[in-house]
Parts: sequence; structure tokens; C-alpha cells
Amino acid sequence: MPKITPRILANRKKKDGKLEIMLALAHNGTTRYIKSGIFIDSADELAEGVVVGRKDARMLNLNLKRIVSDMHGRIADIEYAHALTCSELALKLRTHGIEDNPTLSVVFAEYMEVSSMKPASTELSMQLIKSATDFLGADFNLQRLSLRDIMRYDAYLRQRKNKPATIASKVSLVSKLFTYAHKLGYIQCDISPFSGYRPPEIMVRESWLSTDEIIRLRDLELPKGMASTIRDYIILSYYLGGINMVDLLKVDFATCRQTKMLKYRRTKTEGQRKVNKYVEFGIPDEAWPIIDRLVTSDGYFGTSYQRQNNMHYYFAQGIGALRKASGLPQLVYYSARKSFAQHAFQLGISTGIIDYILGHKLNRGGNTLYTYIIVTPDMATDAVRKVLDNLK
Repeated sequence: MPKITPRILANRKKKDGKLEIMLALAHNGTTRYIKSGIFIDSADELAEGVVVGRKDARMLNLNLKRIVSDMHGRIADIEYAHALTCSELALKLRTHGIEDNPTLSVVFAEYMEVSSMKPASTELSMQLIKSATDFLGADFNLQRLSLRDIMRYDAYLRQRKNKPATIASKVSLVSKLFTYAHKLGYIQCDISPFSGYRPPEIMVRESWLSTDEIIRLRDLELPKGMASTIRDYIILSYYLGGINMVDLLKVDFATCRQTKMLKYRRTKTEGQRKVNKYVEFGIPDEAWPIIDRLVTSDGYFGTSYQRQNNMHYYFAQGIGALRKASGLPQLVYYSARKSFAQHAFQLGISTGIIDYILGHKLNRGGNTLYTYIIVTPDMATDAVRKVLDNLK
């Protein structure tokens, strides 16, 4: 029989200093924690699973006992509980009753529990759901969601001056939750309320540069400073096949110097099943002077703080001056990636090789051709060389 024990986790302290009593679920050799909704002021107020030293201790203990007893009752009702992992059992306990009342907050909690999201995606989802719960309410029953609710939410976001892309993201999350709840049978509907919704039009910014503009940016004389450094990052990305910043900051160039090869896993697709697990090709000679200027003593770019949090802010601070100096108002870091892909395509390089260099998913299941062939690092190296030779 799974065991449930009230515990305090010191790292779960709220901003006001209070601690939530967590219910430790021990099952099949693993432990998972479930929120109790009961808060105390310090860890000393919980001893051996019992609240002590408080005027309301008796009431809190009664509540704890009721919650734990209720959970044991739910477990007893699950015929196959012994076959579940601890995580699966904890999820069932957390989302008990969701079939009868699929609220926005409860469906979101389950959706996040079963989704394999990266930290940045998780943080973004938390921001997006806050907007939805502020407008619809955390206890809004998704079974009642109508096209009128969606249109009102859209209008609400527009009134608050949200950009079209932001509106699309916030409405899209609600759509994902509705679809998730419908697929699991929490919601019954014949026609999705989103079928009549038209998201705001998002203007796609033409950020790619011509070969002449890449040359102009590369050869632009700039004083040493932020604009010059940002230019170097953009040109280096172009030289390295349009590598994204998040991936560039993870590359150990001390190792690359020994092998003369760039080899990395694209962060955006690393969790997907794909033929090309790594992006790998020879580092062109043009890239090394920039690498030598930017790399730190530990073999990586940027400070540890920039690598974790702040590089996009750094670019936002200096990109305006570089746009002005270069006469390229459309310039962003992503210009390197889009430009490399466009120039490679114009030179007649195979789209399969371009996809490989960009780290796109080459899926055998989606294209029979990749059952028989693979793109090799040598092929990618030759393609990068062809693109860079076109600049001379």
C-alpha cells in the first residue's frame, strides 16, 4: 500500500515566508510530492508529520488527516494502483475529479505534468496561463468554453496592447488545453469553439540579408564596443551555418580547436526522434579570428550569467546602434540563420543538406528517402564552404 506522509520542503518557501505542507507519496521505491494547501510559518511547526506549537494546530491536523484519508480512499478505488509508477499515481491524486469539473487551472496542471517541456518553455507557459486565468478565472470550466469567450479574451488582450504574436500565443495555450481535455474525454463537443476563431495576422519580418549586405556588415569598420561585438556574433553565426544563440553558447570551442569540427545538438529539437542527432561539420577558416576574439578562458562565449540569462538583453541593448551604422534596419541575430539558408538554397545546395546544417528534423517516418541515405559531416562542410566562397 502506498504511504503518504506530511513533510516540509525548505525550498518551497513562499514569498511571505510561509511553508506549504507537502504530502510525500512513497510508492514502488519512489517518492513524489503533492500539495496539501495547508501552510505553516516554520519547519519547526511540523514534527513527525503532525502540526505542533500553533493555536490552530488541532484544526490543521484534522484537515491533514482528512486529506490523507481521502487520498488513501482514492488509491483503494484504483484497481491497478500497484501497476502505476509513483509519478502516475501522484498525477491521478492531484487531478482527482477532473472528469467532472475540468477547470482551466486543473487541466493546465495536468497538461504541464505530462508534458516534457524545457525550463524556458515551462516558464513561458506559466506566464501565458496567468493571462488566461486573470480573464476567464482559474475555476473556469472548459466544458463551457464558447466562441464568444474566445472572442472576448482576444478583445481583452488587444485592449491591453498585446502584440499580435503575443495574442496568438496566449489564445493558443487555451486551445491546446481544450484539445488536451477533449482527447482525454474530460470535455464532450462535436465542434471546437476555436473552429470559428481567426487569430490576429502576424507580420513576418523580412530579416534575411543579401550576400552584398552580409559582406557590408562583415567589412563594416566599427570602434571596439557593443555594436562591434554583436556584429561579430551575427557574422560568426552565418559562418557556422546559422547556429542559434542558445546552441552557440553551449559549444566548447577548446574542444573544437582540437578537432577543427563543430558538433552540437540543436536545443530546439534535441528531445525529438530524428535521424540527425548532431549537427557536425568543419569550422571554416574565416570563423577562427572571431572565435579567438569572443571566446573566454574556459572555451565558451559570454559570461556564465550571459549564457544562462542575459545574452538576449545584451543584444537588445546594442542592436539599434549596429542597425544604424550598417544601414540594415531589418538586422537581428536571426538574420544570420535566415540568410545562410537562403544563400545556400540559391546556390543549389540540397535542401536535405541545408536542413542538416540548420539542425532541422530529418525524419525517416516522414520521408522515405531518408531510409536509404544520410547527410554526412563532409557533405555539410563542403556546403558551408560553398556558401562562404560566394562572399569573396
